Amino acid sequence: WWKTWCPMHPALDERTLFVGNGRALFAIDLYSGQRRWAFEESPNTPLPLVPLRRQGNGRTSFERAFAPALGPELVYGTVEIRRPYRPEILNRVEISTYLPRRVLVALDRETGELRWAMGNTPRDRLALSGYSIVSPCVLEGDAVYAVAARHTGTHHSIAAVAFDAATGRLRWRQDLGLGQQELNLFGTPVKELAAAAPAGQDGVLYLTRGLGFAAALDT
Repeated sequence: WWKTWCPMHPALDERTLFVGNGRALFAIDLYSGQRRWAFEESPNTPLPLVPLRRQGNGRTSFERAFAPALGPELVYGTVEIRRPYRPEILNRVEISTYLPRRVLVALDRETGELRWAMGNTPRDRLALSGYSIVSPCVLEGDAVYAVAARHTGTHHSIAAVAFDAATGRLRWRQDLGLGQQELNLFGTPVKELAAAAPAGQDGVLYLTRGLGFAAALDT
């Protein structure tokens, strides 16, 4: 389960190591190397996660990093969920690319139990429709921040999002603009967008969009 092509940045607290790889989150005993818990696809998982050992349908960016954030009681990270996909075919060749959709979750640090997942109210689901979390998250005060993106036509629509750290309620979504990365000959993206983790200080959130420039927002 360590096989990955993307950077994984663990979080450490005393003798427990918290690791995410984009599809699952784990707590590992630092001294023994044994798992304390795993939040991954299983019959009992309350989210439609993609199986850890399954070959990916799409292509991610090799620079797409996964790094959980730690709070006093919760650990925050992203996991990939299943989504409908109908490939576009031309002369029996697939000309579209499946793009992973990742959601932000909060887990109990001691048990790995799901406390909340983004979009847990009708209002939030509407505001976040089609969005995937494309950066590591950061915990600042009582809020969790991340960069989100959704594909619109030939462009990625980028937004900064803020969630209540305790409940997962969406506090705000700030649209940051549109941009492109690699497209195929038919104008569809060929890989998942990747953005760096935001950073916060003195009530200001700093972030990069993965499209060549940075932004600063009032939290």
